[in-house]
Amino acid sequence: AQKNIQIELDLLPCEITVDKDLFDQVWQNLINNAIKYTSQEGIIHVEIERSIAFVKVSIKDSGQGIPEEALPRIFDRFYMVDKARSSVHKGNGLGLSIVLKILKMHDCKIEVESRVGVGTQFIVSIPISQPYE
Repeated sequence: AQKNIQIELDLLPCEITVDKDLFDQVWQNLINNAIKYTSQEGIIHVEIERSIAFVKVSIKDSGQGIPEEALPRIFDRFYMVDKARSSVHKGNGLGLSIVLKILKMHDCKIEVESRVGVGTQFIVSIPISQPYE
């Protein structure tokens, strides 16, 4: 609210089998990062897509973006893209490494697309459990 960020939701009802508490951490981390790095009057778009095998959750922001050379390291523990701004954006560089660990525990995948000055999108792919026959 302080930044007057618009949040757009494009959600579908779907069921997944995961540890709720751990996935709450995933969503809180990704959405908090989107808020943290989106400037005044920015936009965050959350979308759920479903295929036969996966539920894909996309969290896209209109923030500052991540430099291409930093992308391979953003899931490393304690890595912070812009150490000079770390005092402005409180954090310890553990959030995305925790997200990755939780997702791997659930056989999920995460992709990131980012352009400096345009924004960042994280896409989480969650396998759908197939019923036994």
